[in-house]
Amino acid sequence: MHKRPLAKLLCAVAVAIGLSASLTTLTAAPLKVGYVASFPIPEVIRDINAIQLILNKYNPGTEIKVVWINSWFDPGKEADATNALIDQGVDLVFKHTDNPAPIQAAERRGLYAVGYASDMAHFGPKAAM
Repeated sequence: MHKRPLAKLLCAVAVAIGLSASLTTLTAAPLKVGYVASFPIPEVIRDINAIQLILNKYNPGTEIKVVWINSWFDPGKEADATNALIDQGVDLVFKHTDNPAPIQAAERRGLYAVGYASDMAHFGPKAAM
């Protein structure tokens, strides 16, 4: 009975991730994409793989660098992971955690970022895609 609404929600999340990844392909040059990941569970790995598949199709040569923080909510670790990815030269940051720290860190450093599961635009209006 509850499978249908959950399926719709998961599809909506997948569509948003796909759209965000597609937007990154508007550049002709291959990108370095950073991903602040919570736990190595199927949902998170699926999203990383989906982004990579879209990038492979529309912007070949683009790579994803993943930092696992092993937490759903740790603003300090998330900001540190985001800054480490930016220091490694990423052009854009995705996140799969439950707070805005990666969005805020990306905005402070002048990069775009993609949130997860909720609108993060009010936390980083210049960064959030």
